[in-house]
Amino acid sequence: MRLGRQSPLGGGVLSRFDGAWAGYTFRPRWKASVVAGVPAEDLLDAKRRFYGVALDAEALTPNLGASLYAMQQTIDGEIDRRALGTDWRYADGGLSGTAQIDYDVVLRGLNIASLQGSWQRADNSVFTFLYDRRKQPLLSLGNTLFFVDPNLATRPTTITELLATSNIEALRERARMITATSTQGALGFTTPVSKSWQVGFDIRLSNTTAVAPVPDILPSGLPSTGDIWSLGGQLIGTNLYSARDTHVLIANVVRGPTFQGELISYNNASTLNAEWQLEPSLKVYHQSDDNGLKMTRWTPGLRVTWRVIKQVAIESEVSVESAKSSSADALGNTRSEKSSRTFYYLGARFEF
Repeated sequence: MRLGRQSPLGGGVLSRFDGAWAGYTFRPRWKASVVAGVPAEDLLDAKRRFYGVALDAEALTPNLGASLYAMQQTIDGEIDRRALGTDWRYADGGLSGTAQIDYDVVLRGLNIASLQGSWQRADNSVFTFLYDRRKQPLLSLGNTLFFVDPNLATRPTTITELLATSNIEALRERARMITATSTQGALGFTTPVSKSWQVGFDIRLSNTTAVAPVPDILPSGLPSTGDIWSLGGQLIGTNLYSARDTHVLIANVVRGPTFQGELISYNNASTLNAEWQLEPSLKVYHQSDDNGLKMTRWTPGLRVTWRVIKQVAIESEVSVESAKSSSADALGNTRSEKSSRTFYYLGARFEF
């Protein structure tokens, strides 16, 4: 049993929450669990609560595990989300994979459909696969609180206030219409070419549907991104000049419906001794679009870790982003802009 603030643990719970979780193993590798609580992040003035049950089998077969769950969340006394879902896990030597489906039976929408896996061969070559389609944000009745009529004298902050001017079925239909869908797909491959070097390639596709206007935040909404393709290559070196150093060189080409971009990045991690580790990096990105806008961005960075004693380390990171863009107006006049941004971080880590 666990009580208090908790991270999502599956079973349809997808965000931090305050509440209770309890599980009982009733047969070897079979477990039933219950959960109840409230989301840790507030949603305006609305009151949300949820509860759910799950059945987990660690080994349906020696290599396959799965879980089934049902959960319901309410908002101001109405059903915010009622989901049925399943998670699957497979592992057999170098082959592994996971799958997840989450479906809302009240809003009648597929929240998550995800499948990913990897295959590591005897020569340490690794193939990876990903397909992920999900609602952004999660499909729920509460989403309607952000997409209200901006001409209203008083903006509703609870579902109860929305129901004063609408009915529950209309709100559910609006929740389905306004919630965007994000789709990602990827295929990747890495293989060693020598004791110290690996090469890798990957191709990725992403697409996010249009986002409806949101008063005060996105008054014009966001159009669909369309299909964005990325083709990348990686060169990875390890232990080139010491017992613990890594080097990652990445080159990516990105193509969207209205733009194209190129990225080159280098990341290094070098252990000087038992106390000090340096991690310099550099990113260079160039993008141009159909409107004649051209932009180049340089981002050098450095992260330093000093291990004071075995359990205590002090970490610091600094990065400087310098961007330059140019565009032409309808009269052919060229406009140039420069900008810079500096990020600095200092912290400590205690391991126990």
